[in-house]
Amino acid sequence: MSRRKLLWASIGAAVCLAIATQVMQRIGQVDTVRLVREATDALSRQDVKTAGDLLDHVLAYDPMNAPALIQRGKLWSSIGDFENAIADWREIIVVSDRIGSQKFASEARLLEGMLQVKRHRALDAERALLEAWELRKSAEMLPSLELL
Repeated sequence: MSRRKLLWASIGAAVCLAIATQVMQRIGQVDTVRLVREATDALSRQDVKTAGDLLDHVLAYDPMNAPALIQRGKLWSSIGDFENAIADWREIIVVSDRIGSQKFASEARLLEGMLQVKRHRALDAERALLEAWELRKSAEMLPSLELL
């Protein structure tokens, strides 16, 4: 085989491989937005098992999915596992630093502060709520009234 034919065969194979890779990635993609929405709906119906399964699926696919971590923290809180709820919400701060958005970090700290108030842990609540306020100010966001 001539060099020219070999070159064209190699280019053709590379193009086919690139196309096949793109197709496989699209087939394998998980619609995380839809799954988090479904988990939120399940949680509002108090279907903890379904919500947990959906959120676990999303987080297995994308461990840094902040909306899924927020919802899973709410799930943990709803069943009384406050330590795991707080751990998920604190993970969002790390995620937010990586993606450069404080929106989810401020919501997570707000949720943690509200949980600490319910647990009668005033100092922890104050720290979390003040940090939530600072994060919201730095992101130039208004407080989330539906959470308050």
